[in-house]
Amino acid sequence: MINAIARARSLLSDRMVSRRQRAEALMFLIHFVGDVHQPLHAADRHDAGGSQVGVTFFDRPMSLHAVWDFGIIGEADLRLGRLRPVSGPVLAYAAKDINALQRGSPVDWALEAHRAAVDVAYVLPEDLNLSLASYQRSLRSWGSSARPSWDTIGARLERSIWISRKA
Repeated sequence: MINAIARARSLLSDRMVSRRQRAEALMFLIHFVGDVHQPLHAADRHDAGGSQVGVTFFDRPMSLHAVWDFGIIGEADLRLGRLRPVSGPVLAYAAKDINALQRGSPVDWALEAHRAAVDVAYVLPEDLNLSLASYQRSLRSWGSSARPSWDTIGARLERSIWISRKA
């Protein structure tokens, strides 16, 4: 993932490659900056990043990977009674310290995600039934140092694109 971010940044900054290739590099950069923050992309338990671990999450069978890809986010939106906009500005971090949000490198971000995988994502009950208590523990950890906010991920993506353009 770290090398993929570096490759995408490099292609994005190379004016000798076609616009199509740079556009594709931008798409990959967006994808990889998001993925590097997913805890199960940063740990190797020989289970395909949790895809081979079946759990029950709020009475729904799914893989552990799916819980961390969309289950927790979807559940938070349902429980908080909000819907994420599909178009228009998604991030509103104007009042926040952008430098603090952008802190670190892709290596640092991967290490944060790895820590979250070890300390939170792979801490499973014996019956693999992720209850309200385990969900709330994950959300607390996920929303703090274990899982950067969407604002943080967006700011880090913005920094990645800016670095690419500056090169």
